[in-house]
Parts: sequence; structure tokens; C-alpha cells
Amino acid sequence: MNTNYTHDWTWVNGVVLQGQQPVVHADDQGFTLGMSLFETIAVVNGKPVNPDAHLLRLLAGMQKIGIRPPAEQLDPAQILMDLFEKEPGLHGALRMTVTPGRASRGLLAEPFGEPAIIGRFQELAPQPLHAVELHISAIRKNPDSPGSYLKTTHYLDHILAFREAKEHGADDALLLTTDGRVSCSTTSNVIIWDGHRLIQPDSFAGALPGTTLALLQSLLPAKRKIAAAPLTRLDLDVAKGVYLINSLRGIQPVNAIGDRKYYSELNGVYSEMTKVLRSYVIAECGEHIGEGVYPWLGES
Repeated sequence: MNTNYTHDWTWVNGVVLQGQQPVVHADDQGFTLGMSLFETIAVVNGKPVNPDAHLLRLLAGMQKIGIRPPAEQLDPAQILMDLFEKEPGLHGALRMTVTPGRASRGLLAEPFGEPAIIGRFQELAPQPLHAVELHISAIRKNPDSPGSYLKTTHYLDHILAFREAKEHGADDALLLTTDGRVSCSTTSNVIIWDGHRLIQPDSFAGALPGTTLALLQSLLPAKRKIAAAPLTRLDLDVAKGVYLINSLRGIQPVNAIGDRKYYSELNGVYSEMTKVLRSYVIAECGEHIGEGVYPWLGES
């Protein structure tokens, strides 16, 4: 997604601070140990898209790694309202980051402060809708790592894979597991269309459980429900379509993986998927959705 500019206000545990003010302590475990989680929520017409799913994943992750839940219920819409009182916004992304808070040294040190909950809104620039080319990265996902299934801020492998893809002239990297199965891209879940059914990697493929993928699954008619199965490079070779899906890019067709070409956007199933998501966002956020910021929400 192209960045327009970041609003110069940050929501920290219910208080809105100017961007120049520090918001994380040097002894915060999110900084010292990388124990932090985040969610990126699409904002359309000033409203968060699918916020409950993001909150459920965030709270489940906090429980998993031992971050105390906040005393008051988190509400992305309220965070946006608080930020927009300082600087109004329209279409963009709300990032929520949570850390355990301050603690002494040691892997098992108990935090002595409150968890840090940080909200930041960023406007996004209009962009064209285009199919993407993927490069299969040499970096592998570990399906046995608990971190593979949590939305942590530990993104080094994905950053390096993305750089590798750019060096090969691709738009993004496709990550395989250590045993060679399809996992995900650097920021998105992967779906394939085999000509008969939609398939996603199964729950043992080291991919983050995607909120938009789950939303799409709930919206599709029975004949289009997405199956889960182990996917290999052979499945990619014979696929009729490949798609990336996340909260900001929606559903993005893939036109090539290495030398293998696809015509993913020409399949009727692509139109079906985008239409059901578009209808959902209109119902939640109103018409004039995205104004080019989210081109996948435009009329098909």
C-alpha cells in the first residue's frame, strides 16, 4: 500500500499524544525482547473494517504470550474518534500495537507497569489495481513455531524475503514451509483456484490465521466455501488462479510466480470474491468506499 502521510498523533493507553512525544520506555519488553503484537485495520469513510475479528485475534495473542488484558475494553472506533478529534481522517489504516510494558532484565521477568497499547492512524494514497508477480523465497516458514500463528512485530524473515523478491524483480515473496508446502506471502494469506474449488493452506502451514480470509469464508455461498489442504508447488503449477488476501489489499490476483503465468483476474471466481467483500464493506462503512485508496473495493 502506498503511504500518503501519517497523522502526527498517537493514541497511548487512552491518551492522545503528539507524534514527537516518546511512547515506549527503553525497558519495555516489546522493545527489549520483541514481545509485542499488532493489528492493522482498514479504515474506510473514517470507520474500521471488521474490527471485532481483529480484536479477537489480538486478545487471543495477548493471552497466548502472557500480556494482561486492558482494564477497559478496546474499541478501534473509539481510538479513531480520539485521534480524529486532533486530526480528521477518512481512508487509511489503523495500526494497534500491544506490548507487555516495562520489566527488569530476564526472559521470565514480570512486567511492573501496565501493558502499552498504542494506536496510530495512517492515510494511504490512491493506487491502481493490478495483479502481482511473486518470487518463491529461499527463506522458509517454521510450521512448528508458535510465533508463526501470532501477529507479532517480529517481521525480520518477512522483510528479508520481501527484499529478496524485489531484487528478483517481483512484487512480493511467496514463503514455503521448511518441508516445502505453501504457507503465505510476506503480508498476506494465499488462496488458489484449481478450476473446481478454492483452497487455502491448512492450519499446519505456518500461516497467520487471516481475519479477511475468515471474513471471506463466512460471506461466500456454500458452493464457493474455501477448503483447507496441504498445498505444494505442484498445486501452484496446475492452479487456474492464485490470490493474495489481507485487510488492506483485499483480494489481489497473482499473474505470475516465477516463470509460471496466471490469468487469475479473468476467472469468474475472482469477481465473486471481490463482490461479496465489497458488499460487506458498503454495509459497514457506506458508499464511496476507498476513493481509489482501496481499488479492490471499486465497481467490478
